[in-house]
Amino acid sequence: MARLGGDALDEPVSFPKSDDEWHERLWGDRDNIERTIRMKYAFKQMKTTAAHVPWSRLKQLSGVRGKHAPDDHLNFIGSWRVPLWKFQGQGVNRKWMNPDYAHKRLFPEACGLCGCGIPIVRRNMPDDFNPPTRITEHNEGCCTHDRMQGYAELWRERKAVLEQTFYFGKPMTWASERLAFDNNIQHIPSIAQKCGINTTEAAQAGRRRVVRSLIVLLREYHPKDVAYLYDVKTRWLSQMVNEESTSSSQALYLARQKNSPDSILDAVKEDPRGEELVV
Repeated sequence: MARLGGDALDEPVSFPKSDDEWHERLWGDRDNIERTIRMKYAFKQMKTTAAHVPWSRLKQLSGVRGKHAPDDHLNFIGSWRVPLWKFQGQGVNRKWMNPDYAHKRLFPEACGLCGCGIPIVRRNMPDDFNPPTRITEHNEGCCTHDRMQGYAELWRERKAVLEQTFYFGKPMTWASERLAFDNNIQHIPSIAQKCGINTTEAAQAGRRRVVRSLIVLLREYHPKDVAYLYDVKTRWLSQMVNEESTSSSQALYLARQKNSPDSILDAVKEDPRGEELVV
């Protein structure tokens, strides 16, 4: 992550002042922290050649239970629902992408459905994609209006993926495979611009939200758990807080010691399923 630049983030006693200042949507319910760590650890135990896993199986592996998968939290750890044109299962049988699968771009999340029923994920598709994409491959009777309907839906979904990417404070490369591109940012700025997103401003806001979230979580949770959630090293947490806010790792340590929290990750490694948690 790039440095914030400008003034360091202030940490008043009343911080955070509003839910949008940090990842309240993710961690406002503190049980979600353990749930997310468990699900992420369950994915890490999967083979990297496994493309996806049904929600019912992921529940068995993680000890997290519930009829519906927690979309935001699975998205945050790099997973997303396998699109229906790849897999027709419904409800508990809907499959989720393995975040460590090497070819995730073959299962893009953003997809539009042409009026003739053909899925559209890119205007010009690579040869290794399965769905038909050229006009001549669409169903008989398909017209321009049908295809434009599909492209409009595709762009709405692309915008939703990018907005979530910046909300999470993730790099733009994080969104590329969800949009059917290789793991690079070559196409993302152009797509974001067409969606009306200012990438510089959105990235800065996302970065600040991450820093504030780290401050909130490090007041209560073991640094090992926070680092695991945000895919960083523990020493990076201290550096980021010290350099980019008026708080300090020492101040957060003192606040945390009131509860002397044990590491959730260590407990999960010893007993991956533990006591079942309801989503």
